[in-house]
Formats: sequence, C-alpha cells, structure tokens
Amino acid sequence: MHPGIDPIPLIIKLNTMLKNYAENNKLEYVDYYSAVVDEKQVFKKNLVIDGVQPNLAGYKIMEPLVERLLKKVLSAK
Repeated sequence: MHPGIDPIPLIIKLNTMLKNYAENNKLEYVDYYSAVVDEKQVFKKNLVIDGVQPNLAGYKIMEPLVERLLKKVLSAK
C-alpha cells in the first residue's frame, strides 16, 4: 500500500480477469480475496500483518478454500 494510490479497483479488475480466464479455459479458480476483505474491499485488519500480507488467521481462512478445490480436482482423476 502506498499513500495516495488506491489499488482496490486494480485488484478487483485483475481478480475478475483471472476468474474469467479460468472459466473460459476450463481452469479452476480460488477466490481468496472475497473471503478476507471487509465492506471497503480491503483486508480485514485482524487477518494481516502489515495491511497487505496475511497472518496466520488470514491463511486459516484461505486454507479450506484451496483444500476443497484440491479434493475436487484430485477426486476427478
């Protein structure tokens, strides 16, 4: 994060592009962002070390998201 720069619109745009790319190419996509942000679309303060990097609590929220996807992908083989 940098004073005077609002990265939120760019983050949302990038995440949308990644999700669309995954859907269009039959790839899996894990949406961590929606699970860890507040109503202002920034990381919930209790989930980050420095406002950007997840702490253990942040990773604990993301972990089951990727685990579900891995189970789905691995059971399909």
